[in-house]
Amino acid sequence: MKEREAGTKKILDYLTPHTPPIRMVSASSVWDQILSGAWSKFYGAANWNWSGEPAKWWRSFVLIDSSSGTPWQNEGTWGDGQLWGDGGNWGSTATPADVLNILGFVRKWKSAGTVVPAVIVTFSSSLFRPQYTADGVHNPNGHFEPQSTGDGTGATTIGTRFGNAAFWGPVT
Repeated sequence: MKEREAGTKKILDYLTPHTPPIRMVSASSVWDQILSGAWSKFYGAANWNWSGEPAKWWRSFVLIDSSSGTPWQNEGTWGDGQLWGDGGNWGSTATPADVLNILGFVRKWKSAGTVVPAVIVTFSSSLFRPQYTADGVHNPNGHFEPQSTGDGTGATTIGTRFGNAAFWGPVT
């Protein structure tokens, strides 16, 4: 069994009884996905652009689709009154143990030369899909790294990633 398939099986086993769609995408826009136990592969037309650096071919991303509300839910947005140190993690109802376990499975089962800049949990059915382009509305458009940037005035920090997703990692 390939590393990618074995690692995905470990993630799915951990998430049982939930069976969220899981997708993996490489920096070269090759997508693997498992939906209801069925594997499929898509070769995108440059539809994944994380940081505007396509030469970083060794990067891959793991996407866990939680848009149905399972296994996790969106836990709000920056500035919503939640506190640091509340026992959870930023952006989802996943426990710290959930995050550590998922990152551990990815670390153990990824290919040796691969870096995973993020394991992404999405809470929207319109995000991170192989049928969409790298438009910054559905898939990254080259501006997702760093995860925030200044507004040019020094007064405001602007998030560069979708707000309806949680980003865990990196995994090296």
